[in-house]
Order: sequence, then structure tokens, then C-alpha cells
Amino acid sequence: MRADRLRTETLMMETAVCRPDSGPGGIGVVARNVHPTVAGRICEQAYGSVEELTYRAVFRALDLGKRLRLDQVSILCPDDTIVRQINRELPVPQQGRIPLLYVRVKALMYTYKHAEIVAAPEGRVRAARKLAVAGSRIPVPVKKEPRTLFS
Repeated sequence: MRADRLRTETLMMETAVCRPDSGPGGIGVVARNVHPTVAGRICEQAYGSVEELTYRAVFRALDLGKRLRLDQVSILCPDDTIVRQINRELPVPQQGRIPLLYVRVKALMYTYKHAEIVAAPEGRVRAARKLAVAGSRIPVPVKKEPRTLFS
């Protein structure tokens, strides 16, 4: 039965992004109070604006909750504007990739029994911020020209 496999407690997750002046950005997601043997952290490199990275971080947190077979999730996000857009308190901009990311986040939220996105100060998402900074510092492979007989 599917109900036997779902965990009913609410899991709190932290999200954060890092967008340096040059190079790629980073996304960090941390699931609090997860057993050490379970992968409860995401650190990845991503490109785009800060808003796009924030939507991707929220999406990755929701996806992590599904992989952990959660029924209820609470996601802490430091960007108040994005939180208000997801909670339908502000209109979503209709240019770029943001509308698509918004639809993906809302669709994944509806698969939960209870999912909430909560605005949190930067101090409450320190662990996710560290992962986001580490993600932005992952070395990017540079393509070199192939060597020829004459070079």
C-alpha cells in the first residue's frame, strides 16, 4: 500500500542560492533532521538570474522531499519576493524562464498533502548558503582546441 511508505511528519528544508559576479551560480538545499545515511543535501552548479536560481532551489527541495517519500514539507527560502509569488500574493513576471519554473514548482507542490514555502532570514539558512557557495565554486571544464600535428 502506498500509504505505508509515506512519512507523515513535516520535514523542514533550507534553500539558498549564490550568484557571483562572474561564472556560474550555485544552489544549496539542506533537509533538516534527516538520518545520516539518507542523502539530505543538494549542492549543484546552475546558470541564470538570481530569481531563476531561487525557483530552481525550491523545485529541487520539493523534488528531494518526493525522493524521501514525504507527505508534508516546509521549505525555508530567503527571498521574500519569490515566496510571495509562489504563495500567489504577488504576480509572476511573464518574461524569460520564470513562468515555466513557477508552473513546475506549483505542480510539484500539489502532489504533497501539505507543502508550504516560508520566507526566512539569511541566518536561518546558513547550511544551505554554504552549499550554494560551494556549488558556485565547482571548477567549470574548459574546452581546449584539439591538438594537431602542426601545433
